[in-house]
Amino acid sequence: MPAVRCPVPGCDYITDDVDSAIVVALINAHSASHTGGEAVKVEHVGRPTTTAAGSGEDVKSPIATARAESVDEKMLKQSGLKICFKYNGRGCERVGSCSYIHICKSYVKGVCGSGKCSRSHDICDPAVISALDKHGINTKKPKREILAEFKAAIKDNESMSSRGEGGNSEDRLEDISGGNANRTKYLKLCHKYNGSGCERDDSCPYIHMCRTYVESKCGKECSKNHNIFDPRVKEILEKHGVDINRKPKEILADIKVALKDDRSKSNRDESRNSKAESVDVKMLKQSGPKICFKYNGRGCERVDSCSYIHICMSYVKGVCVSGKCSRSHDICDPAVISALDKHGINTKKPRREILADFQAAIKDNESMSSRGGGGHSEATRTSSRKIICLFNLRGRCRWKYCPNVHSELPYQWRWKSLSEKDWIILSEHEYILVEHTYSDPSNRGYTLASETGVNITFDFQTMTGTGTDRQTDTSYIIRRISTPSAVEYTRDRWATVWQWYWKNEDGKWIKYGNMTGPSNIRQISNNDIEQAYINNPEGQIACGGKNNFIDFSWMTQIDVADKTVVEVCRRPTFVSEREAKEKRRQLDLKLEQKVPVSSTVDLSALPPNWKVSPGEDISDHRQLTTLQDSDTEYKEIESLFYECPPAAALIKSIKRIENGDLWENYVSRRTKMLKKKSKEEVGERRVFHGTKNQYIDPIWHQGFDFRLSGETTGTLYGKGCYIATSSKYSDYYADVGEDIVMFVAKILPGAYVRGKKEYKRPPHKDEGNLSSELYDSCVDDESNPQKFVIFDNNQIYPEYLITYNYLY
Repeated sequence: MPAVRCPVPGCDYITDDVDSAIVVALINAHSASHTGGEAVKVEHVGRPTTTAAGSGEDVKSPIATARAESVDEKMLKQSGLKICFKYNGRGCERVGSCSYIHICKSYVKGVCGSGKCSRSHDICDPAVISALDKHGINTKKPKREILAEFKAAIKDNESMSSRGEGGNSEDRLEDISGGNANRTKYLKLCHKYNGSGCERDDSCPYIHMCRTYVESKCGKECSKNHNIFDPRVKEILEKHGVDINRKPKEILADIKVALKDDRSKSNRDESRNSKAESVDVKMLKQSGPKICFKYNGRGCERVDSCSYIHICMSYVKGVCVSGKCSRSHDICDPAVISALDKHGINTKKPRREILADFQAAIKDNESMSSRGGGGHSEATRTSSRKIICLFNLRGRCRWKYCPNVHSELPYQWRWKSLSEKDWIILSEHEYILVEHTYSDPSNRGYTLASETGVNITFDFQTMTGTGTDRQTDTSYIIRRISTPSAVEYTRDRWATVWQWYWKNEDGKWIKYGNMTGPSNIRQISNNDIEQAYINNPEGQIACGGKNNFIDFSWMTQIDVADKTVVEVCRRPTFVSEREAKEKRRQLDLKLEQKVPVSSTVDLSALPPNWKVSPGEDISDHRQLTTLQDSDTEYKEIESLFYECPPAAALIKSIKRIENGDLWENYVSRRTKMLKKKSKEEVGERRVFHGTKNQYIDPIWHQGFDFRLSGETTGTLYGKGCYIATSSKYSDYYADVGEDIVMFVAKILPGAYVRGKKEYKRPPHKDEGNLSSELYDSCVDDESNPQKFVIFDNNQIYPEYLITYNYLY
């Protein structure tokens, strides 16, 4: 069929189709737009006639009419039910004349926090209703159903666009750059997720996966997502046309290619941006805004010449009683605004939003510091997940490839330049000297003469180093690794004893617990501070009232009533090489001789069926005892296993684990919890844990190591030890073979809350109060938990090993 032009003079509209009836229908429908309802009827091609639309003189066949209507309706729907991306970005200037819908896209998709959003959430707005009607959506339904159809239409439209079947190029470009759009032109990994953490989670358009894992060079210590089949990851990959029905390494190869393209684009963009923005300004923005500590202390004498911001630190962090504070709370002060502008913070927003951006910038700056870019050494030390292996120091580590560091001393110092990948371990003599210097809080640094002849100055405050040779200044990162805190392992002679100090007006460091200090300082013990810090290194602990507290993220003690801020610090008690040798000698003597049973734990707390030899030290008692199937103990564990068992599972043996060392830690933790909670609130119970065969022997000897969490189970509810209430679920994670092995463990869940994948410890019970008590564990469902996540080694004890197989 040849192409046919519109019969109205001056119109350039042309259409064609194989079916002449469709051509007639399209011409008739189009011509009505010229006459406002009067159509130029084309009954046959080349013979147009004019009639009133809908009059009895309309001689078009019913079939042709039906086809015309269906084609028009189809074209209208395919033309795109679209939300205006400019409106969802910086704002659309067309307003009433815009051909797209002005409504919050995140709201339509169900991912918007409506309490903070300034865009329209009114699905019944006349302009929105009119647009939906035009695109065939029934707007006579309830509001919820209209919204559901709208969401489905957008999803279909996006799918069609991604296949290249519709939508114009301008719309797609807006989709790429528009405000809250969940689609991107390039497949990208989320930089925030791989940095200090992304707060958007499921609404983020980028992939939340470990970048170093994707690039095939990540170790076991990583806490970020390595699951290529994570539901959110799969969703984003599918949107970008990646076939996920393949092997993981093939999918990863596609992501690698995309990252390479992304980096090339980023390099080009950075090159262009560097022409418009000076290097100094760029570095200034990256350094982050900083509040003046002197101004928040006894006062800064520099005033206008100070390079830091003069504003109340507690006010910015949201913990200041403004009615009593004498420091500035004016976020719109010209000097403050000027400083924020220099650091790239938009000060044209409302006051509340400026303050929120300021808080976020400070938090990001602290996170960067904790990764070695500056800031408090306390945050830096906790960022390292490596610890010295306690069991190696005792001479009985059972790991073939131990995830902990084996050292002859309970500490170790390392350093590396920013450009290098591998850490350099100091010689034992050298790191003993560094440790001795570091244990004194009055020392702020140490100068190391490296083997290359370069003197490197360590800064304990920032855990960084600087070295100068004849040509360049080089920056270094410093890391201290030690055994766990003695607050967690009260009985272990190798645990690190940490001491907390505060600085008096004369600049001297005073120990907490020293009765010569002011009353507000004396009201809290060293162990209380250490326990609170272990629970949350970025939290706070109250010191005699809510207006007097230690803030660990700033390492200061703030008294709102007295308007004082003092510095605090945390340093280890020094252990010399001679002391370490003496501890090892005593351990050897203990193993050679019979020593009276340890009295640190109530003997009545020992399980009654244990076979402890007379005079045997409980902490050295370790054995597996096979139970007889006629024993009451055997039947009890067998019954628990078969409450919800794996399909066709048959128990072959049950062994009782007798480990006095782990049991003492467990009982000690239970005793602490019972001082604050009732027996019912502690909620001690038996659960199951399936794992790889290579971990079974180390676990029953040394307990669960949480840094291995996520290798088989993922970390959906937090980065801890995952245990289940049913053997059926744990069976999924046990190694399959002729014999399958599963742990039965005792746990102390205490108060629990639904977990989140970013948790490295349970959250505060009062989210707005950093001094509030923490939950004890996390679960998958608060009303009916099937999975528990334990973050404290001492809250879980491996009690039995069940060996079983399948009948078929």
